Amino acid sequence: MAPTYMPSDAEASPGLSTGLLTWVFVGIAAMVASAAAATVARRRVNRQDPNDVLDQLVEDDQARLRELETQTPPSLCWRILTVMQGMAGGMCLVAVLRYCVLPNPYKVLEGEFEAYCTPTIDLLGAYGDLGNYSFKIVTSSPRAQALFNQGLILQYGFHQMEAKKNFEAAIEADPNCAMCHWGVAYASGPFLNKVAWFDKQKGRQPPFPHFAASDLNGPRELLKKARALADSSTARQKEGKLGDVTEQDAKRESALVTVMQGRFIQLPKLDQTYIKGMEIMGVNFPNDTDVHVLLAEALMMPISWDYYNDDGTPKD
Repeated sequence: MAPTYMPSDAEASPGLSTGLLTWVFVGIAAMVASAAAATVARRRVNRQDPNDVLDQLVEDDQARLRELETQTPPSLCWRILTVMQGMAGGMCLVAVLRYCVLPNPYKVLEGEFEAYCTPTIDLLGAYGDLGNYSFKIVTSSPRAQALFNQGLILQYGFHQMEAKKNFEAAIEADPNCAMCHWGVAYASGPFLNKVAWFDKQKGRQPPFPHFAASDLNGPRELLKKARALADSSTARQKEGKLGDVTEQDAKRESALVTVMQGRFIQLPKLDQTYIKGMEIMGVNFPNDTDVHVLLAEALMMPISWDYYNDDGTPKD
């Protein structure tokens, strides 16, 4: 079920701060004082002789005209200041309406939990219905399997940060899961919008997000752990200790870990090493759709953002 957008009771109308209340009372007092002064002035005028009032008004108008003739027009700075004062007043009014009157439209609630782009609650189901895709891995934890599936869906959908969180949660569910460690390394590596960048001669850094040499160490350590776990799974599978896990399942995991390890050995050859490894896997697992998806992505990496000819046809 997708999250329902609605304001919470706690945030629908936050209380007025002391400072804001002070300014509101000052404004009300100023308006009351102005109204009182105007009333007193009108009463004074009403008690005077009409002819005296008329003479006084004529004298006042003539005095104003003489004053205006001797004055210079307002400077540009004064006009700008006047406009800025008006804008400041308008912004204050908007702030009062936004934080003191209107409900908060950004609160996301569904039942008893809150879901955000980067959830702090149980990740399973936090993203809505992502379909029933599954990538079978060697694990004794159904939760780890579900989190791995969800993480890979997010990774394929260019949500690398969220994918990494799911793979890490899968490790918490099953610390002995080799593919869960593989997943964190995969989500931490280069992808189509974060290509590997190496310029040894000039030492230049591109102005766009990229995978640099400093990003290699984290995935390397994760894959060392994945390598040991995959070898253990292969041995246990041969001994018949992994239930319905087939020899082909264990071999696929071991091969994926090996190929991913090769991806993080040396930055200048990162893409080509990964391509060669995935091409070998494509031959050894000809009917495995997931392997061929990873192979296709590997082939696209070296030519990111340059997949078509000028006439719109795909490049060979």
